[in-house]
Amino acid sequence: MDTPEAVEPKQMRLEFDPDNVRAEYAAVNSYSSTVATFRFTLVGFFLAAVGLVVRDGIPRDDALLLLALSLCLWILELRNRALLGNLSGRALQIERDIWGYSGSRAYDGFVSRQMKSRPADDADAPEPPRLDVTRIFFWKARLPVSHTLGLDLMYLSVAIYAITKIW
Repeated sequence: MDTPEAVEPKQMRLEFDPDNVRAEYAAVNSYSSTVATFRFTLVGFFLAAVGLVVRDGIPRDDALLLLALSLCLWILELRNRALLGNLSGRALQIERDIWGYSGSRAYDGFVSRQMKSRPADDADAPEPPRLDVTRIFFWKARLPVSHTLGLDLMYLSVAIYAITKIW
């Protein structure tokens, strides 16, 4: 059996069935949506649980429960982030390596627009677009914000509140 000569991975162009690639891309994006939905369902559960625990004051035992709940659900949030990172990484790979979104078109793909990460192996890609910024109330200062920042602050503030009630 003949073996092909050693080829650098970048030079080797594999043939892909376009229908399979489209199906995988759709599945990756669908699963990403499911993970995001689960992520915010956990937030709803967390806020409901916090409301139940602190409704009539908060004794030390309940503060320990609140702290444990905050840490456990924050760990689940971290796992959701990792899953979303893996899924978006595969979607980026499909967009850039298979569909050819590179160079000046490096940010034309759907997931590329959301992630705004510079392709590591594309020297011709322009600088990534700036992070999304949001005007806060009437302030002229614009801050980059994300769901991740908001969720971290929420879990952290409840954990700090629980710690202050424990001591």
